[in-house]
Amino acid sequence: MLVDLVPIHGNRRFQVLPILDRDGRAVAALSVATVSDRLGPDRLPMVVDMLKREAALIGPRINPFDPLLRRPSQVFGQG
Repeated sequence: MLVDLVPIHGNRRFQVLPILDRDGRAVAALSVATVSDRLGPDRLPMVVDMLKREAALIGPRINPFDPLLRRPSQVFGQG
């Protein structure tokens, strides 16, 4: 699974982890945003492991026939 640590706005970090469906396609994501000092090298592995566990629990429960995933513009309107 891909995990990116993206610097945003100076001293803040944004941690992203995709949620994969049953076919391995990324259909959503989990993220954590914090100041850099709170997501240092000692804490980062714990946060990544936590995100991976949660993504692994969510992914298999995603319904590929849910109209929100298939055609969101039809469900929510054309925007």
